[in-house]
Amino acid sequence: MFKRLVVLGAGPVGLLTALLLKRQGMHVTVYEQNAKPMNDYRAIAIHPPCLQMLDQLGLLQAFISRGRTVTQCDVFLQHAHPQFHMDFSLLPHPYPYLLMIPQSQTQDILLNALGRGAIHYGHKIVSVDFENRRLGVQTVTQKQPQQAPFDFLVVADGCRSFVRRAFHIGFKGTCYQDSYMMADCTHDPCAGKQIQIRLRQRGVIESYPLPNQQRRWVVRQDPAHPENSLAGFLNCIEKQCQVTLKVDDVHHFSTYRVSNRQADYFVLPCGVMLGDAAHVVSPTGGQGMNLGWVNADSFVETFIKGLPLHVWQRQAQKRARQIMRQAAFNMFWGRPYRSHMLRRWMLAAVLKEPVAAFFRKRFSMSQFVKP
Repeated sequence: MFKRLVVLGAGPVGLLTALLLKRQGMHVTVYEQNAKPMNDYRAIAIHPPCLQMLDQLGLLQAFISRGRTVTQCDVFLQHAHPQFHMDFSLLPHPYPYLLMIPQSQTQDILLNALGRGAIHYGHKIVSVDFENRRLGVQTVTQKQPQQAPFDFLVVADGCRSFVRRAFHIGFKGTCYQDSYMMADCTHDPCAGKQIQIRLRQRGVIESYPLPNQQRRWVVRQDPAHPENSLAGFLNCIEKQCQVTLKVDDVHHFSTYRVSNRQADYFVLPCGVMLGDAAHVVSPTGGQGMNLGWVNADSFVETFIKGLPLHVWQRQAQKRARQIMRQAAFNMFWGRPYRSHMLRRWMLAAVLKEPVAAFFRKRFSMSQFVKP
């Protein structure tokens, strides 16, 4: 029986894993190197299999009360009105929608459910000894690291995982040339609950409704005219979407490149890697955090039942590869194109029934909803 379960990382995946283990009667300690909860805003979409998970934990209503449900995605080409629609309300399960909620709110709800006393902030891991099952943990006030024993270790310390790098675990994948600008706006000029995807010839412009009548905008940079400034970001949205945003309305402006990567293995001598420590997925489609949650839920179920973790690893790696393919497919649609008619024909083939039902299921990760 494992009495000392330790989770490294207090991001969404680490917190959810700790909560799932706690609900199974386990005592869990979480170490986080940051001094306090981060006001992170990157992950905003929660997909149906994770809505089901939150429902089973009794947290779904808390999330819905702070988020914004979305049942439709409108797809635009060169016109001011949408030419195609993706209707999530047609999904054949009890969670036919996506939930948009800032990552900081997600973490806050999970922290309250787990109990903030279980998390040790400002504790940096400087060594891991799997043979003797001890961690070297150091705080800013300590000159020498302290030894912390563990029976089982859950590594969820992000894409720059200390443990993965310390043990030279391969992290292979593809770094794409696609680059994006992103910002959240304090009001929603689109005045709607739907996701809007504009497939312009110079590249995609995406917008997602957020709580409190806010909206997130994501603009793929034009390779021929790269632009990294906020002014260029606002100018692009105004020219391509006929939407005027003010500088004062914008917060959390950033630029980023994308990649898909997966660790060579997820199972450690007496532990596992989860979330971005195990796999990084392009944010196009918003499936990275959700993949981490699905694999965490599957791990806890396997762990509690005492089943072989190598079987879980095969399933988790298969899910990661599938989501990476979906993310690459999503990015393909957002790249610049020359022929408007060809793109329209291709979209008509994908977004009309019965093919649309398959694509709707994959886009929402509904293949992972449990029966």
